[in-house]
Amino acid sequence: MYLAKYDILSPSIVLIAGFIITSLSSLYISITSDFSINITTYLVVVTSIMFFMLGEGTARVLVNSAKNTKTKQNNNHLNGYYINYHIPQPLLYIIVLIALITCLGQYEYIIETGRLFSKDGGTLELIAASRICTVEPLACESVPFSMANKIGLLLTKGMSYFIVYLIIFKEDDKKLKRKVSRFALYSILVFFCIQLLLSTARTGFIYFLIYCFAMWAFFKYQSECTREKAVKKILNKAIKIFVISCVAFYILGYFTSKSNDVAIVDMLIGYTGYQNFALDLYLESECNSFCTPIGPETFYGVRSFLYSLGVVEDWMKSNLSFVEFKNGRSSNIYTAIRRIVSDFSLVGSCLYFFIFGVIYGWLYKNIQLNKNNDFSIVLYSMLLFPVFMSAWDERFSNVVFSIFMLANVVFLYCTFHIFKRRS
Repeated sequence: MYLAKYDILSPSIVLIAGFIITSLSSLYISITSDFSINITTYLVVVTSIMFFMLGEGTARVLVNSAKNTKTKQNNNHLNGYYINYHIPQPLLYIIVLIALITCLGQYEYIIETGRLFSKDGGTLELIAASRICTVEPLACESVPFSMANKIGLLLTKGMSYFIVYLIIFKEDDKKLKRKVSRFALYSILVFFCIQLLLSTARTGFIYFLIYCFAMWAFFKYQSECTREKAVKKILNKAIKIFVISCVAFYILGYFTSKSNDVAIVDMLIGYTGYQNFALDLYLESECNSFCTPIGPETFYGVRSFLYSLGVVEDWMKSNLSFVEFKNGRSSNIYTAIRRIVSDFSLVGSCLYFFIFGVIYGWLYKNIQLNKNNDFSIVLYSMLLFPVFMSAWDERFSNVVFSIFMLANVVFLYCTFHIFKRRS
């Protein structure tokens, strides 16, 4: 925190925050279940974090001077201009209609796929059964997801992320204060949340929540008179949101039958504490000192795309195998380190985390030196979830490097430029 000048949105601070949460849960499990972690695992985790921090620091040093000069020129050029955004009313209504139709198409799809695995089940049982299509897409090839629905999901998600920016940063805009406009904007957000719910994966809500919180935190840094005051408000809000999101995460589990037979504390500890012990068992029993490099656990999004084109013959599962613990619990979450070490060895993982830190350090430094670029704030906030989620699983190569994410970035970039107005 001191090195980052109490900047909570610094990539290294976000990374450490995730590992602090999982470490506290692991400490609770260690006390109640008499589990232990080898010193090698401690060193691997700490070394990975240190190389990420080193990468961010390197990006800050390399980018600072060149970007600083460019920012001064841009600020002088844009002096006296106010950037605003305007979405035509008819277009808003069309997007609301597309979002609604997409929800209906998505619901029809999960009911059809659910019937492949549950013939006589109710609606919730069919939705839970359709979850298999996420883990085993090849098992659901007989029920294809239409291209129109894919485009609808892309449009709804991109507009929802753009709308969150407008609501937070342009709340005083007179056009946004109109009841009709606000109803349309919030309707799109509601339909987007329904689409996330119908996807049967709760991680989508986590990604969107991280984005919304990061956008709000950026706004607080800009609106508060002092950095210390902004930090206090952001930390207080972060604690409240974390507690509320844990309860919501548990409630959403009933939608897919994951919370039916488990208490909320056991479920949360299971999702936030066992990955460190799973990583420990992997490093001790399967990996030893050096793993076999270039494995199948990272960049599976890219491989899935290549498989659809016929370039790759084998489709790889995104889910890892489960590991059994002596207290009867099991987990297939190993932190991001498992996938990276498995594919690139222990030495390669250090380089991976260093490059990981350089990329996010560059993105964040670009925001600090060019505050007029609203899109850079949205881009960083949208791509921030892999940093925080590193304490759970690897999301950078497996989610960011995907065709759908690339399409989202391109769509948002075009949206910002199409609706931008300078006055």
